[in-house]
Amino acid sequence: MENYRRTLFASFSSYIVQAICIDYAPLLFVQFSRQFSLPLSSLTAIVSITFLVQLVMDALSSSFIDRIGYKKAILLANALAFTGLTLLSFLPLIISPFPGIMISVFFYALGSGLVEVMVSPMVEALPLENKAGVMNILHAFYSIGQLVVVLFSSLFFFIFSTELWSILTLIFALVPLANFIVLITCPVRKLDEEKEEKESMLSYFRNPVFYLFILMMISSGASEHAVNQWASYFAETVLHLNKETGDILAPAFFALMMASSRLIFTKKDMDAEKILIKMSILCLACYLILSLSGIVFLCLLAIGFTGFAVGLFWPLTFTLSRRRMKGRTMMFALLALFGDIGCTLGPSFSGLISSSTGNMRSALLFSSVFPLMMLLPVVILTLKRKKESKLQKTS
Repeated sequence: MENYRRTLFASFSSYIVQAICIDYAPLLFVQFSRQFSLPLSSLTAIVSITFLVQLVMDALSSSFIDRIGYKKAILLANALAFTGLTLLSFLPLIISPFPGIMISVFFYALGSGLVEVMVSPMVEALPLENKAGVMNILHAFYSIGQLVVVLFSSLFFFIFSTELWSILTLIFALVPLANFIVLITCPVRKLDEEKEEKESMLSYFRNPVFYLFILMMISSGASEHAVNQWASYFAETVLHLNKETGDILAPAFFALMMASSRLIFTKKDMDAEKILIKMSILCLACYLILSLSGIVFLCLLAIGFTGFAVGLFWPLTFTLSRRRMKGRTMMFALLALFGDIGCTLGPSFSGLISSSTGNMRSALLFSSVFPLMMLLPVVILTLKRKKESKLQKTS
């Protein structure tokens, strides 16, 4: 394992790269709106294209990853992220702003999507004992990355100004560049396909249980990003907090709580289904508070505890699917694909409802359907497992 320690840390930092790609631009939504006169519909489009491009990468990646290898794929992911962030620092300033932003987003979203597909099987292939715990820690690094992005951005904007966001963007572009350099010298293992049953994509869709995991991944992505992508905007425009305070008390608190839940629940023998049921109920309660309560402190708590709840949705769904499906690269790619469908659906749905009604709270009320969608398949899986256990005892 000593030889792969750098590989593990580089995998962790790859999720920090993904956090920069996904969570940095939403911090600039109010600035983009003021500087470039972008309406809410254009801001929604930025979120939508981010996850739509990731979705396309998820769909296409499984066809070329096995051909080019894990190492070249993860290097490509970091190179694309670096390219997109570098373009974002100057392209909107030298051409029409909205197309400039969208071109930049296209490149770093490709990198982000490839990171999502690659990192889980890369870590899964390492010789680890408590893989469920390590997977939670791995996914916690996305939240840690988000927290670093928000806090560093807030500090930068406090010392300097939001007008200098292009310089900050260049600073963040150095992260995937550094990770690329580190990964060049890291040994990368591939999942041992001889020990795994080789299954086609169609074989997964023939298994009824896989559809439950599809719904869970869609719900996971939607529940997380319907709040996460709009947390900064919500804090400034609905709760009327200033930029620095709003970012620290909303998206940063969300990220901190999300990372906390992933680091707390790292036991190998934890009851994933029971935890997911509790977290789904907690998430639903937080959505209702955000949409119905006018108390600022309570809304900020709800944002944080939404992060705590959704922090376990994605990694525990991966854990359950690994236990039930015994899949490999293809399964991870498919689940990431449907997760990104949820990541696209959640914030896009919230943004469109808010744009049409002029009310972000009503958008979150409608979006409370997402944690309900998470609860249903987990309950079905729990009942199914109990039934199977009962049959085994009687046989």
